[in-house]
Amino acid sequence: MPPAAVRPTIEANFGRGIVGDEPRSSIPPGGVYDASDFLFEKPGVAYKRGGSGVAGPPMDGMEYGHSCFYADYPTGAKLIAIGVNSTTNSYSLFEVGSTSTTNVAPLTLNFLGKDKPKIRVDTVALCANDGVTAPKKAYINGGSLAVGNIGGSPPAGRYSEVYSTRLVLANVDGDENRVYFSPTPNIEDTWDTTDGYIDADYSVTGLASLSSGLIIFSEGHTEIITGTTPPPATDMSRRTMAAIGLKDARSIAKYDNNVIFANTHGVYVTNGTAFDSITKKQDGTGISKRWQAQFENDFGAYDPDLWTITAEAFLDFYFVSILDQFGALVNTWVCHLPSQAWTRFDNWTPMMFTTSVGLSEEAYFVSRADSQVYTVSSVFIPDVLNKTDADGQDVEPTLEYRMLGDGPSLKAYGFGRLTYDCRDAAADDPTIAVSVASGIEAPTFTAAATLTETTDATRKRFVIGKDSQAVNIRMVQTGASEKTELYSLEGEVRSYPFTHDGVA
Repeated sequence: MPPAAVRPTIEANFGRGIVGDEPRSSIPPGGVYDASDFLFEKPGVAYKRGGSGVAGPPMDGMEYGHSCFYADYPTGAKLIAIGVNSTTNSYSLFEVGSTSTTNVAPLTLNFLGKDKPKIRVDTVALCANDGVTAPKKAYINGGSLAVGNIGGSPPAGRYSEVYSTRLVLANVDGDENRVYFSPTPNIEDTWDTTDGYIDADYSVTGLASLSSGLIIFSEGHTEIITGTTPPPATDMSRRTMAAIGLKDARSIAKYDNNVIFANTHGVYVTNGTAFDSITKKQDGTGISKRWQAQFENDFGAYDPDLWTITAEAFLDFYFVSILDQFGALVNTWVCHLPSQAWTRFDNWTPMMFTTSVGLSEEAYFVSRADSQVYTVSSVFIPDVLNKTDADGQDVEPTLEYRMLGDGPSLKAYGFGRLTYDCRDAAADDPTIAVSVASGIEAPTFTAAATLTETTDATRKRFVIGKDSQAVNIRMVQTGASEKTELYSLEGEVRSYPFTHDGVA
């Protein structure tokens, strides 16, 4: 019997992103087994992200950032952040500017809440985390940012939202399921805490407003309030939407007229009527298994009081970060929402995201690793000026392809060829280490080649040299680069003939 012909196996499509719900042998074309610091939304290329930027100087005297919020006041926007110094037990609200970051006012520990601040015209509501302390406001006083008490004696809700021109507060100590509504148009007129509320069925863990109604989250359920006038003279009604819950209100983001949120089972999107999982796709692919597995580490399982799940939607992407009980990064996931392609970012430890509006759209985050407020938009435009993250860490992407080779038969693998472009930004001399693992489960990777920097797209050969049912290829960059783009991976494959008993 003549030997089987050598046939190339080509991977030149990355549009599905990371597929974590299928074994390596079943990942469909366009999917990859794993990746970090690569983006996949451009057809036919995986490209290295750019580094983060900074919004302004760090928060002086603080160890790390806890909250941030872009406040679009009628008199002019302000970027607000809350910093923490756990050594000195000091906590402050800052105004972040491009050239200066100003300590506006001290806060207390109980204002390190688990909800994003919300703005109603000229009042930014800051909720305490104990359900006992009344919320504060960040407002403009004589042209300067200031912090004070919200007038009208509002209840001490842990969570807030703006719905139908009213400030909404929920989860007061002793009435964790109660949702209160402010007066309107002036939310600092006297609040009706005797009748001006609606009780949900469960303890509230977050709120989100849509044109269709006010979504009320609990740990295991989602409800919605429709109508615009609260009790006592109400046209509002409440109903249960789904047995899908929310663990951390910081994961809530708005995208078009949808709400995206995360829990330990996955990431979901709702328009106020239907729900869709963007971690578990209809075709069975997705990252739901990987997602669920990350909520347990060597120190125990996820604890909603100690872990952080924080997110934001920006430029068709959903950024969501998970930090453990020590503030250490578990994962920062990034989803291109139109294609639902997932990837991961290393080196980011966000405690909270926010986005700006207007002519210059931007996303920001405060970091658990330092007291800096970072900017996000530069990740989509890698160049010589952002070859590193703003903290100086090189952006060094990795990619592990789906399995090369179809079917269960024994195959001979010859050469591999990678078409790529990895350009040096200065004198960093970036390299891409190529390693190969045999077998369907890829237990051990061994070095195959070290590819060097380029001046243009280049096709380079390396040796696979394996007899196996399958091989798996991993790329790891070391050193900063102006840009790194992967276009295609080729592998020479020749199937061995079968004997009569099916053994080669």
